[in-house]
Amino acid sequence: MTEIRMDVEFEHPPERVWRTITDRELLPKWFAESDLEPRAGSVFRLEPINAPGLDLVIEGELISLDEPHRMSMRWHTSELQTLVVWELAQTPAGCRLTMRESCVREQWDPAHRERLQESYRQLFAVRLPAVLDALAYREMNFAATVPGGGARRHRGLLAGAVAVVLAALSMIAVGVMVRPESTEQATAAPVGIPSASATVSPRAASSPAVSATSVPAVTAVAANATPSPSSSRSPQPRPETTTKPPAEAETALLAARYATVTSRLFGYQGEITINNTGRAGAPGWVVTVTLPPGMSTVSTASDASYEQKGRTVTFSGGPIAAGASARFQFDVGGAPLGEKQPAACAVGQQPCAGL
Repeated sequence: MTEIRMDVEFEHPPERVWRTITDRELLPKWFAESDLEPRAGSVFRLEPINAPGLDLVIEGELISLDEPHRMSMRWHTSELQTLVVWELAQTPAGCRLTMRESCVREQWDPAHRERLQESYRQLFAVRLPAVLDALAYREMNFAATVPGGGARRHRGLLAGAVAVVLAALSMIAVGVMVRPESTEQATAAPVGIPSASATVSPRAASSPAVSATSVPAVTAVAANATPSPSSSRSPQPRPETTTKPPAEAETALLAARYATVTSRLFGYQGEITINNTGRAGAPGWVVTVTLPPGMSTVSTASDASYEQKGRTVTFSGGPIAAGASARFQFDVGGAPLGEKQPAACAVGQQPCAGL
C-alpha cells in the first residue's frame, strides 16, 4: 500500500486543533520540534520526539494552506519523499482530523510501515488529545466577571474548576496504580466456542458487523438392550455390555481482561486482552463494551474493527489459535469525570475481568 491514513475525532473546535498542529510551541508537546511557519511556500524542519519509524530529521515544504481546514506538505528524509495532508472537518461534537501520507517515489518496507502506523496512532489518538485537553483548560478565562454572581460566585466557580482538575488527576494516578501487567492472563470464566462454527463478516466501509453462531457438540451413547429370557428355555448367560465415555469435545475457550492504559481529563485509552485456553482454535472473536451514560464515543481502535450504537460498542477480530491470545486498544473521548473505564465488557456471554 502506498498510503497511511489516520482519522481521529475530537471534542474540540477545529480552531483549537488547528493551533496544536501549526503552533511551533505546541508541536513539540505531542509531535516534533519544529520551526514551522504556517504560510504557503515556507520550508521547515521537523525533529520527531520518541516516535519509532520517524527516526530521521524531516525537511518539509508547505505546499498549500487553508486555515483552519487543510494543510498539504512535502516531507523529505535521507530515505524517502512523501506527500502529507492534514484536514479538519466540523462534526456535531467537535471536529475530525484526517492525516494522509503517501510515498512519492520509493515505498515503505512492511516493517517500517508498521512502525509508522503505530507511532501515528500514539501521536494522534493519545498524545494530541492530552495536549488539546490541557489547552482547553488553560484557555478557560477564570478572571472574567460572572454576571449576577459578584466576587463570591467567581470564587465558587474557580474552586469548582480546581476541584474538577484535582479529581481528574487523582483518577489518572489510580488508573496507573491499578493497571495490570501486559503479560497477566485473563481470569474471567471462559466461554466455549466449537471450532469452525463462527462466521466473521468482512468489515464494511464505516464499521464491521460480526455474527457468531455456536452449535454445541452433543455426544449420544446408546445402551445395548437385553431381551427377556423365554419361559420355556433356561436362562441364557447375559452378554457383557460396555459403555465408552464420551470423547472430550475440542472447543475454543475464550476469556478476556480489561485495563485502562492512559487517562486524561476528557477521555481515556482502554486495552482488552483475549486468551484462548481451549483445545481448538477460535475462527474469530467478538467483544461487546458498554460505555457509561453520557457523551462517550470511541474515536479509534487498533488491531480490531468496531461499530458503536449508542452506548454499546462491538469490537471484532480474526482467528486465535489454541493457547494463543489477541490484544487490542481503543480510545474513548468525552468520558464523564470519574468514569475512566467501560460500564461493562464481555467476550461472548462471559464478563471481562478487570472491571
